[in-house]
Amino acid sequence: MLNKILNTGIRDHYLPWEVILTRKLNFLSVIGFFNVFLTLFLFVSFSLDQVLPHFIVILSLAPFVLALNKWFGYLSAAYLFSLMGLYLFFSLTWIYGFDSFIMLYYFPMLISTIQMLGRKETWIHLLVLLVLYFVSMVLLTVLLNYGSLQTLDFNVLEILRPFNVVMSFMLSIIMIAFVTYENYTQENAVVQMLKEKEILLAELNHRVKNNMNIVTSLLNLKKNAASNKEVQSALEDCQFRVYSMALVHNQMYADSAIGKLDFKKYIGELTTNIEQALGGEAIMHIESDEIELSLQKAIPCGLIINELLTNAYKHARVPGKQLEIFVNIIRKDDKLCFHVYDNGPGVHICEEGNPENSLGFELIRSLWEQLDATFRFANDPGCAVWFEIAC
Repeated sequence: MLNKILNTGIRDHYLPWEVILTRKLNFLSVIGFFNVFLTLFLFVSFSLDQVLPHFIVILSLAPFVLALNKWFGYLSAAYLFSLMGLYLFFSLTWIYGFDSFIMLYYFPMLISTIQMLGRKETWIHLLVLLVLYFVSMVLLTVLLNYGSLQTLDFNVLEILRPFNVVMSFMLSIIMIAFVTYENYTQENAVVQMLKEKEILLAELNHRVKNNMNIVTSLLNLKKNAASNKEVQSALEDCQFRVYSMALVHNQMYADSAIGKLDFKKYIGELTTNIEQALGGEAIMHIESDEIELSLQKAIPCGLIINELLTNAYKHARVPGKQLEIFVNIIRKDDKLCFHVYDNGPGVHICEEGNPENSLGFELIRSLWEQLDATFRFANDPGCAVWFEIAC
């Protein structure tokens, strides 16, 4: 029954923090209702009938907190709850003065308001209510300088003071305990959700890797079956491109990494595969800082480097000269700098500073545009490429 009341107003589209906020508000409403009822009983038992109209107003409005939460959302309900508390404590303190210690209830009210609205999404509403609390306390101080509306008997004060101290303290403890429990529950739910997402992402990487390996195998079969050299070369290029993407998912799955790739390790495996596939007739020089890239950046960067390395293997060989290929990746401030070059004859550069039309260059250009990278080609003396991306 209590859980059903606490879940009043929770909608399917609510985020976890909104669910917790709604439950906090409903819990505070229930606790506040019983506290008001108990306090009313105490005041009536001492024949303090002046407060009866104020308590009737509050008890009449109490059900509307849950109703507003259900029909209009937690913000309108939070405002009503806070204004009801302000009205009641302001009125009772004005009637009986500071000596009654009724003003101590402001503190559990402050705690409950901060716990309800203490988030960046609701900070404006929190600020509005805190200003109202401050103004009401200042106004009370001014009004009570002229005396309270009624002076309580000393015997009544002897009972009322410890009651208000104990009740305000107990309310604060109950609110803090409930909030702590709800935060613990929310934290466990978030941890569980993260574990489930990690499992799903790992499974996704595994399936993508398997599917790309199948595509790579099919391309290899088709290449071996083709008799035309140009067709074989085109299929081989496609095979390397698919492999470079598959390797990203394969490494993420093997390392149990979620969303981040050890790019230094990735480049090592990629170059090893290209060396083995193309005969190992070149010397590779790989220098890289320890770098982690997101999936969105790792795949385009891997494709660019794959394209440059395979082009170097196929077109940079000079008879009687050992082909050397260099790959340098360094982190400079907030950028990653890639430098890939060889000691081959270079490429023909157009007036725009780019290599002449080729499918490989068109692919590289589309990838660097996707990365929003700065890119430069040169013959130095072989083909040299520099590109930078934001970390």
